[in-house]
Amino acid sequence: PARQIAAHLAPLSKHCPVYYVCGNHDMGKAGAELRREFKKKGFVCMENSEHVLTFANGQRLRLRGVAFMAELFKITPRTGRWQEQRFAKEKLPQDMPLLVATHNPYYFLNHRLCVDLAVAGHTHGGQVCLPGGRPWAALAPWTPHTARAGMHHNKSGCPVYVSRGLGLSRLPIRFCCPPEITVLLLQGK
Repeated sequence: PARQIAAHLAPLSKHCPVYYVCGNHDMGKAGAELRREFKKKGFVCMENSEHVLTFANGQRLRLRGVAFMAELFKITPRTGRWQEQRFAKEKLPQDMPLLVATHNPYYFLNHRLCVDLAVAGHTHGGQVCLPGGRPWAALAPWTPHTARAGMHHNKSGCPVYVSRGLGLSRLPIRFCCPPEITVLLLQGK
């Protein structure tokens, strides 16, 4: 239940601000309830929004959240097909690093977008993998490379981290693909 999830995560906000984006399993009534409970705990939903974080040493970081598919793909009224929308760092001020959080890594992995770091999930790391972490079967539209968890670089060489996360999809099983909570240490140049 959403209330229980929020209660388990609430201690995080005692140490630092908590920002999040929702995924494809967080839609509808269940997703709305999760958002309400997270808001009560002071968590900030950053879907399609930007936040500037200022640290004690004066350094600043631009944090942008991208909603699951909503901003990346829109249905064109004329054809009824999905059309990719553009997202580029050039639209944003260049004087601070840009970290993007999104549920689905597809857009950042398969295009020449330049951000300082994109973090994503969605693939569950493949969920059922061969020894060594190579996904056993790709779930469309994923290929084994993009479903694999860990650090990747897109066509422009920009880093994209894909987390295995904690969830499951379709079958309640993981094999050679343990769940993870990722901690990334960001350092200046």
